Amino acid sequence: MIRRAVRLNLAASMLALAPAAVAAEQVGEGVTFLGAGFTGKPFALAGEVILETDGSFNCARDYTDPEHPVWISWHDVSTGTGFWDTVLYEDGLVVALLENLAAGAYFVDFSDPASPRDLGGFAGNTYTSGLLHRQHLYLSLSNLIIVYDMTVPDDPQFRAAFLATPRGEPRWFAASGDHVYFIEAANVVRCLDASEPDAPADLGTFVVAGDDVDALVAGRGALYAIVTSAIGDAANRVDLVTLRLDAPTQPVETARRPLATGLDARGLRLVADGDLLLAAESGGTVHAFDLAEPLEPEPVWTLPVWADHLTVTGDHIFLVSGDELRIHARAGREPPPLAAVRQYLPALETVTGEGTLQIAQAEKDLSLLLCLDLTNPTCPRLVSEFDAGLDGRLFVRDDLAVLVDATDFRIVDVADPAAPRLRGTARFAVEGLTNHVALSRKLAAFGRLNAYATDLYDVVDPDRPTLLSRIPGQVFPIAVDRSTLLFFDFGQIRIFDVSDPYKPHDYGDLPLDGQSTDAVIVDDLAYVVSVEETGPKLYVLDVGDPASARVLASIRLDASGSLVTYGDRLYTRSYSRVQVIDISARLQPVYTAWFQPAFPPTTGLAADRDVITVSNRLITVRDDSWLPAAVDEDGPRAACRLEDAYPNPGNPGTTFAFSVDRPRELTLAIHDLRGRRVADLARGTFGPGRHTVAWRGLDAGGRPVASGVYVVRLHGPGVEATGTVTLVK
Repeated sequence: MIRRAVRLNLAASMLALAPAAVAAEQVGEGVTFLGAGFTGKPFALAGEVILETDGSFNCARDYTDPEHPVWISWHDVSTGTGFWDTVLYEDGLVVALLENLAAGAYFVDFSDPASPRDLGGFAGNTYTSGLLHRQHLYLSLSNLIIVYDMTVPDDPQFRAAFLATPRGEPRWFAASGDHVYFIEAANVVRCLDASEPDAPADLGTFVVAGDDVDALVAGRGALYAIVTSAIGDAANRVDLVTLRLDAPTQPVETARRPLATGLDARGLRLVADGDLLLAAESGGTVHAFDLAEPLEPEPVWTLPVWADHLTVTGDHIFLVSGDELRIHARAGREPPPLAAVRQYLPALETVTGEGTLQIAQAEKDLSLLLCLDLTNPTCPRLVSEFDAGLDGRLFVRDDLAVLVDATDFRIVDVADPAAPRLRGTARFAVEGLTNHVALSRKLAAFGRLNAYATDLYDVVDPDRPTLLSRIPGQVFPIAVDRSTLLFFDFGQIRIFDVSDPYKPHDYGDLPLDGQSTDAVIVDDLAYVVSVEETGPKLYVLDVGDPASARVLASIRLDASGSLVTYGDRLYTRSYSRVQVIDISARLQPVYTAWFQPAFPPTTGLAADRDVITVSNRLITVRDDSWLPAAVDEDGPRAACRLEDAYPNPGNPGTTFAFSVDRPRELTLAIHDLRGRRVADLARGTFGPGRHTVAWRGLDAGGRPVASGVYVVRLHGPGVEATGTVTLVK
C-alpha cells in the first residue's frame, strides 16, 4: 500500500518535459570546427570522450590528445531544462539531474556523441543523487528512493519507491553486481537487491564504523567509503574504509587507510576505475590507491590539489580545481604527469582583434577587458584582465580600443593586448545613445541619436582625443578611413570627404537597392552589406575619389550582418551565421565558406589567419579554404611581411605591424641611417599571424631620439625585412 500511495503522489507531482534542449547540429561548408573556449564540469562517456557541462551548455570532446582535444559536438540546454548539475552515464544514455526552477531529470542519447538526441525528461523534484545501473535509473529525493526502467529511454517506466531517512546531502549510490548501495543517514548504508531490476527489494541496512559516510563507490567484490570520525572536540579524522561484500548487509571491514585530520576535515570525492581508486578530501589532497588487491587498497601517490570534481577515463584523470581543469595521464602506480591544463573562461560579451592574442569583454562587467591567447585554438586561455574604468560598448581598430557609453568614450592602447594602457577620455556634449561608431587609426565617428548628429574626433594622439567637427543629421556612420566617411541612410550610402576633418564635405548619396548594415574600407574600396527584397548582398564600391564613388561589383549573401577584415578575408557575422569571403582579388570577392555556431555570435569576431573566433563561448573554426596548401596554389607565401609604419611620419612615435607564416625567432629593431642600433623593440618567438609593436620614439636607454629618418629591421633565421619611418617632433 505504501508503494502504491507513493506512486500516485509521484504521478500527480511530475511535470513532463518535452525535448526542449537543442542538440546543435553544426552546419557549414568549407570550415572545420576546432572547439569552444568554455570549460565545464567533465563527465566521462565512452573511451576518451568527455562531456563538459557548465550547466547551460555542453561540449563533447575527444581527449585522446589532451593538449589538442578534438571537438565533437555542442549541446544547448540553456532553455527549458533547468541547470545541469550531475550527469549519469551508461551505454550511450546520459541522465542529467537538474537544479533551479526546472528541477528534475533530463535524458539525452549520446550513443553518437557527434549527434546527441534529446529524449525529454520530467520536472517537479530536486534529486540529490542518482545511479544508472543495468538500464534502470535510481533517484534520491530527501526521504525517498525512486526506481525507473530506462529500457525505452524516452518513455521511462516507474518500477518502485522506497522510504528513506530524510537527508539533504547526496546519497552516493554504488552498484556491485546484483546489489545497489546508498547512504541512508550518517554512517548507515542501505542495500537493495537488484537481481530482478523491475522489482528491487530492500535488504536492510548496516553501519560503518565512524560518524559519517561522506562518499561511496563499489569495486570488485568490495565497497569503498570515505568516513569521517570526530577525534576530540576540535578535529575530525578522515579514512578510506574497505568493506568485503560476502553478505550484502553484513560487510566485513578489511582495511582502513587514513586520509586527513583537521578541524573541518571531510571527504569530497571518491572514484574507482579498474585498478585505480581516487579519494579527495578537504585538506587539499587527492589520494590514489592501487586496487590490484581489491580488499587491501595500496596507497601509491598523492596530488596536492583541491578537487572540486574528479572524472577518470582509461588513459586520463580529469580534475577540476578552482578555475582550472587539470588533465593528468594515468601512469599505473607512478604519480600521473600533468598532460594539459584548461582554464575556465568567463562568459564574454565581445571578442575582437587579429593574431593569436585577442581582446574580449567580460559579460558580467563590460569595463573588464580580457586578453585571450589563441595560440592553441582548441584550448583558448586567459592571459590577463584589465579594468578600463568605463562600462560601455567596445570597438577596436588596429591597436586602438574605444569604449563608449551614454556620456563618455575612453581610448585604450591595445598594441600589447596582454598589457593594455589607458589613454584619453572625452565627454560628449549631449548625453544619450551612441548607436553607431566608425573607427580608424586617425578618426573616430560617433553617431549620436539624441544630438541627431555625428561627432568626428581626431584620435591620432590617443591621450588627447579632439572634437574636430559635427555632421548634423547623419547618425549611422559605418566606415571611416583617412579621407572617406560612409553613412547608411536607408537605401543609399552617403559619402563624406574627411581629408580635411574640420570641414567634412558631403558628396551626396550612392543609391543601393536595400538598407545597408555595415561596411569596411580596404585601400580605396568599400565593402558594404545591404539587405534587399531579394536577399542580402555584398557590394564593392570605389571610394578612392569620394566625389565619383561608384559600384564596381556585388555578390549574393546568405545573411546580413557586421563585417570584419583580416588579410585577404572578409567575414560577415549575423545572429546565426558567419560567412567567409575571399577578397584577395579585390574587385571579385568569392564566397568561400560559412558556418552556423551553436552559440549565436554576440558583438564581435576575431581572426588569426585561417582560424576564426566568434561568440560569447569562444567558438574556434578553421577556414579550410585558407590552408597553406590552398595558398601555395597561387604562389609561394612569404615567411614574413613587414608592413609600412603607421602613422608615418610619427610624432612622437609610431606602430609597426608584421605577419609571420609559422612560429619564428625574430627581432624587431630600430637603426639610424648609419646602421647603428638605436633600440630593440621586440625579441622572441612569434606565432603565426599578424603582430603589432609600438615605438614611442625612444632609444635603448629610454631617451627621446632626434627627428629624422630611421630604419626598422625585422630579422631572424631565414627572415630579413626592412622599412623606414620618419619622426617629426
